[in-house]
Amino acid sequence: LNESAIQAELAKTLALLGIKQINTYFYHSFKEYESGTHLMQKLLECKKKGLIRKIGVSIYTNDELLTVINDPDVDVIQLPFNLLDNYSQRGSLLKEAKQKGKGLQARSVFLQGLFFKDLDNLPAQLMPLKPYLQDVKDLAKKNSLTMESLCLQYVSAQKEIDEIIIGVDNKEQLIHNLNSVNTKLSAELCEHINSIKVSENSLLYPYNWVRA
Repeated sequence: LNESAIQAELAKTLALLGIKQINTYFYHSFKEYESGTHLMQKLLECKKKGLIRKIGVSIYTNDELLTVINDPDVDVIQLPFNLLDNYSQRGSLLKEAKQKGKGLQARSVFLQGLFFKDLDNLPAQLMPLKPYLQDVKDLAKKNSLTMESLCLQYVSAQKEIDEIIIGVDNKEQLIHNLNSVNTKLSAELCEHINSIKVSENSLLYPYNWVRA
């Protein structure tokens, strides 16, 4: 999308949705953000006109996170965050992001469904994650929680996270997910999860799974 097309596309989107303003307009990836810095001025103009409220960037790695934290024009950061890609991996940067006034959205809460897999049938390239996955499965069982509840409750317990992004197949599933976060995790359980540190952190990014 070039500079001249941004406002036209925004106008089209607003018309299709029947709204006057988009809450957050995202760079879909850090690569798009990095190569499209020339578009930021146009996005800022659209923000000034009230067509968008906030400008966001979707990232994966901590290096990417640090870069966008330090960009004053970025309002919202969307990042993976879950039981394994957890506070031990990102905690200090999440604190820094909040200190700089960034909104934080968590995605990949279920790690592309990996938390629900049969651990005896993991693909060979993901076997290094088996001990960590077993640990969280044991925690769920010990605390009489479904894996879904443990995943959602852990992320919702983090004060730095403002919003959680999940996909659902139907209304019933959405209601079930919402009900899963009605109960709060104990501080002790959160601390246990926070202490899980995955050494093979490249495997926390699904785009590496086929190449691992």
